[in-house]
Amino acid sequence: MGILDTIQRIDEFILWLLNSLLTAGPLDVLMPWITDPGNFKLPLIAGLVLWLVFGRPKDRWTLALCIVALALSNSLVEYLKHSFERIRPCHEFEWVRTLMGCGRAYSMPSGHTANIFATMGVLSVKYRRLRYPLLLFASLIGWSRVYVGVHYPTDVLAGVLLGLGVAWVVLLSDKRLTPLLKERISAIKKRIR
Repeated sequence: MGILDTIQRIDEFILWLLNSLLTAGPLDVLMPWITDPGNFKLPLIAGLVLWLVFGRPKDRWTLALCIVALALSNSLVEYLKHSFERIRPCHEFEWVRTLMGCGRAYSMPSGHTANIFATMGVLSVKYRRLRYPLLLFASLIGWSRVYVGVHYPTDVLAGVLLGLGVAWVVLLSDKRLTPLLKERISAIKKRIR
């Protein structure tokens, strides 16, 4: 048995633990709800509007960084899913408890997890006092993907690493490029006057 087979067996065992053995009635209701992004659309839209209207310029810039991180993360997820072509566990095993629709897309990496970690990664650096609740919320989303039976644990781990990597790139780009952009904009404004 090779290393990839060993990893796959460990992955299946952890999936079995989190999806079939370590379950509870309240979690069977909470996890499908928390993993469905549709449940957060209205509060998210209201929050974004309030953020744009009443937020400081720094807050608006952070929102722009989150949008960039989300778009980059989602694009990379789609590319990687089609590169790996890993079948979801809910299509692979009869014993998997599927608490919501299984989906047709491939499973590696978890898009929900990558996107939430990319966004929460940016927010946790820009709003350090909120970093623990933000990352806890992101972790809950990742756990829910395994709990409802639509991802292997390594899909979620890959999503975490991808999302945090994207957040790091976006934040590093912001740190390096923003001063240059401000300098160029100032120069352009001076020429116009």
